[in-house]
Amino acid sequence: MRPLKIGIEAQRIFRQKKHGMEVVAIEIIRALQDIDIQNQYYIFTKDAFDPGLFPDVKINFHFVQIDSWFYGSWEQYHLPKIASKYQLDVIHFTSNTGPLFCKIPKVLTLHDIIYLEKFTLSGTPYQVFGNFYRRFVVPAFYKKCVRVFTVSHYEKEKIEKHFKSESDDKVEVVYNAVHPRFGIDDDYISPESQVIHQLPKDYILVFGNTAPKKNTSRFLKAYCKYADSHPEPRPLVITDVDESYLEKLLREFSYFKIRNKIHVIGYISQASMPELYRRALFYVYPSVRESFGLPILESMLAGTPVITSNVTAMPEIAGDAAFLIDPFSEKSMQDALALLTSDGELRGKLITAGKNRAQHFTWQNTAQKVLEAYKKIATV
Repeated sequence: MRPLKIGIEAQRIFRQKKHGMEVVAIEIIRALQDIDIQNQYYIFTKDAFDPGLFPDVKINFHFVQIDSWFYGSWEQYHLPKIASKYQLDVIHFTSNTGPLFCKIPKVLTLHDIIYLEKFTLSGTPYQVFGNFYRRFVVPAFYKKCVRVFTVSHYEKEKIEKHFKSESDDKVEVVYNAVHPRFGIDDDYISPESQVIHQLPKDYILVFGNTAPKKNTSRFLKAYCKYADSHPEPRPLVITDVDESYLEKLLREFSYFKIRNKIHVIGYISQASMPELYRRALFYVYPSVRESFGLPILESMLAGTPVITSNVTAMPEIAGDAAFLIDPFSEKSMQDALALLTSDGELRGKLITAGKNRAQHFTWQNTAQKVLEAYKKIATV
């Protein structure tokens, strides 16, 4: 079989603040470099190449920067125009959407369809516009793809139910994974190491994304009740929110008296995340809707117990290696915080189970499934 020309849309992987979809795209590209030296890859990005992310680029991988001030015009106009010049056999769109007019055989990673289930004006203006854009683009783009990857069996069922007979055998589950670095406790000094080492010991860790599905407001109220009632409450470390957001909620809850127990540290880079997990007493992922939940596995591999929700895809990913809570119940979250604070034996069991669970999810396995799909599509 001749070498294939494979395109990968990775618009946002070189932006400064990376989140789940960017991390997944980066790790798949890295793993493909490890397993495939035959086919030619063209990685299309919006920002300039960052050698820190890919220090040893293989000769068959080519990063192509495409400039545009707006991600919609980048995706709908500039990307298909540039990609058409490379005579690609297949192109993979990694972040839920893609161009409506592109003649190359298309693969889509559809991480979730939350924005198709319910439209909300909650969240930041950027989040609201993003949901509007996806509601318009995804249904039409889905029909144009020859293969659709999604990240859990839960989400596959949601997608097939939504698109009904249009799905057929189009949708394939390809799990996300976790990088081995989360399980390595070495002397590496991370970029935010000084910030992390100034935190109190044995804190509770949560990511404070303000998107409604992340359930940050309800969790913070549960934490306030826990901190007010427990004889030895652990401090809370929260990322990705600002002081004004937190203080507004505390005033609404009438719990401003515990403000000194909550440490707001802003955005933490991927390079620093293993250290942030390892120093935590336990990690909480209280979302009400997820298609996967990458931090669950990251925390597990780092040796940190996990509390997560008993809904959507989170039980599928966590298995029996996390403590499950009802994310719609403040009392369920409060009780879980109190229990894991006090029960060292339970934390130890969750650490052991979590490490075993996380080791089943590797980026090499993910990349191998993706590559097999590319080959099948290119030979049709």
